[in-house]
Amino acid sequence: MAVKTWTNGSLDGDLGNGANFSPTGALATGDDLFFVKSNNSPVTTGLDQSAGAGLHLGLIQTERGFTAGIGATGNPLIITCNRLVHRGEGQLWYKDGTGTSLQWTREVVIASPEMSAYAAVLDGAAIERILLRRGRTLLAGSLQSIARLEIGHENNPLSDVDCEVASGAKAIGSLVLNGGRQLLTNCAVNMATCRAGLWRHESGDIGILVNDGSTVVFNPDAAQGEIFRAILKSGTLDTLQTSRAKTIRRLLRMPGARLLRDRGLLTVDGVLGGDGEFIGDTEEV
Repeated sequence: MAVKTWTNGSLDGDLGNGANFSPTGALATGDDLFFVKSNNSPVTTGLDQSAGAGLHLGLIQTERGFTAGIGATGNPLIITCNRLVHRGEGQLWYKDGTGTSLQWTREVVIASPEMSAYAAVLDGAAIERILLRRGRTLLAGSLQSIARLEIGHENNPLSDVDCEVASGAKAIGSLVLNGGRQLLTNCAVNMATCRAGLWRHESGDIGILVNDGSTVVFNPDAAQGEIFRAILKSGTLDTLQTSRAKTIRRLLRMPGARLLRDRGLLTVDGVLGGDGEFIGDTEEV
């Protein structure tokens, strides 16, 4: 196990060339890999490290000031690691490259100041935890299971975070929205806890939604997805953005929380008022 720094000493942008690291030598399983601003050079070839058992690193990290790109459209870095931290301003194209050793990417942290374009595009078989602290991120359509997706900092609801989850077969186990500019989802979410920021949900079931301060825009029609249980403590649940028939199976709305709905379009099987009394589908909004 070694600590490697990308130097691009051979000037060929090849991640598979051992001469491009300090100390020299090809990457090996368990290594830590750093991209630093003093060696600000792009990675353009040798990006697919998933052959055989697949190369699994300990840590991959880009530091602030590293503005070069890693990978490109259709040519991402394919690898797995315990932790990936992207703080640089360059674009990162990353694909979890699970190999026959059944290793997968445990945690990805995106904390890049890049907002004009995607700071990171994440893809692959499975990423256990994705923590978005700053920057604009796309979770690609073929990315599969995500155990936990956390947006923003819990104590900083004004975090500069923008995330789009493209449509696909993926499912998010736990979604935590602490803040940020906008989260856009097109997939199933098992459990969502929202404290601040804006979430626009376009397709996929939501198992449990707990809203405690966010604006949640729920757009799927009844065939595209429904909310099985919504607990509105504060903030807004908006179902008026599209003229589609929508379904919420169970709803608890506390005093001060807002539910925006068209009675002709939204079906709510059961509504509880702030005092816990079951009042059917007659809640005034």
